[in-house]
Amino acid sequence: MPARAYIAALLGLMINAVLFGIGTATVLSVPALAADAAIYLPIVVLLSLNLTPAIAWAMAARLQAVPARRERPIVRSLGRVPVPLVRPSYGRAFRNARALAL
Repeated sequence: MPARAYIAALLGLMINAVLFGIGTATVLSVPALAADAAIYLPIVVLLSLNLTPAIAWAMAARLQAVPARRERPIVRSLGRVPVPLVRPSYGRAFRNARALAL
């Protein structure tokens, strides 16, 4: 099973709860809908169950980790030997140790 499916399954639980909560709150807080709550609440349940997989699948694609790209040094060639334009940075500790050694 791909990682996207695992992420979508975990998201689906939360998305379903949110959709059901929004629908239930809407039905019960609007007086015209609350009068026929026995009809509208099963519709809310079915809609939340049907919309959850599509929303979870779309969100899982956005939440997947993107592998980091390796940075390659820019090189230019002088004859046969490539000369890097970017010098590697070893940090302050390495420069201090090298200065002490000289």
